[in-house]
Amino acid sequence: MKWKNTALTRLFRRLFLLGAAAGIWATFLAETAARLMLRLEAGANLAPVTCVVSGMALGASIAPLGEMLNRYPARSIKAALTGLILGGLAALLGSLVYSSVYQAQTTPDITSHLILGGVHLALVAMAIGFSAGFAAGGPSQAVAKMAAGLFMGVVIGLPLLGLQWILPQGPWVVTAGMGLWGGALAVSLFWWERRSARRWLRLLSYPGEDTIFPLAKPVVTLGKEEQNDIPLTGFKEIYPFHCQFKLVDGQYEVADEDQGGLVMVNYRQAQAQALKPGDLVKIGTALLQYGEVQR
Repeated sequence: MKWKNTALTRLFRRLFLLGAAAGIWATFLAETAARLMLRLEAGANLAPVTCVVSGMALGASIAPLGEMLNRYPARSIKAALTGLILGGLAALLGSLVYSSVYQAQTTPDITSHLILGGVHLALVAMAIGFSAGFAAGGPSQAVAKMAAGLFMGVVIGLPLLGLQWILPQGPWVVTAGMGLWGGALAVSLFWWERRSARRWLRLLSYPGEDTIFPLAKPVVTLGKEEQNDIPLTGFKEIYPFHCQFKLVDGQYEVADEDQGGLVMVNYRQAQAQALKPGDLVKIGTALLQYGEVQR
């Protein structure tokens, strides 16, 4: 399992740095929008617009990170566009709730600051999670990542909101907080499915060597097209929909479909073969290793 932990640590480090950059970038865009509106003397609508700009930037930046690191351009664009729209809508809704309640108070306290700020961050995180899952695996994965976004967005956001209340007010506080929040959210959306996966495929060949694909569905498709559960787009001699991994009696077996291509297990041709931990699966020029948690 050491190689798996090493590969995941490397992935999560890259996700955190990219997510932190997205959070800082979103804060910069929101601040720029605020300054522009003040220059145009449109300050009355300042809060909703800056929140929407920030939400759109976060959604368009964080949602496609996993697909970008896996070199899936079509999925990345799909996640970015979905995140752009849903992130903006979620931020607008959160801003309206925040403004209507917060401005009605004569003396805002830390409790309302945490509750309303937490609602705002939770909505944006849910939108980002849904966008990431929708691009990668369809409705089921979208709902799972939306729930992860809801939970982690609040868990990560509340301590940062508390620090923001306590520390001296300044743009650097918000920027640093959004950087930490964006980085932690980016990691959390991909943490659970890969860290807790009982069965997985590890890519051994370039490009993307040491990428871990969790096996969580009863039927997992592999092929050159990005519509597959596991797309192998950078490899030769692979059919658009090459083969399937089917869960039979609690054990995955590789199935060489009639319309698919040649599959080799431990360098021997296989049509329907149960897999054991450590087995090598060769599909075209891609070499993968099957692994599972040992009981």
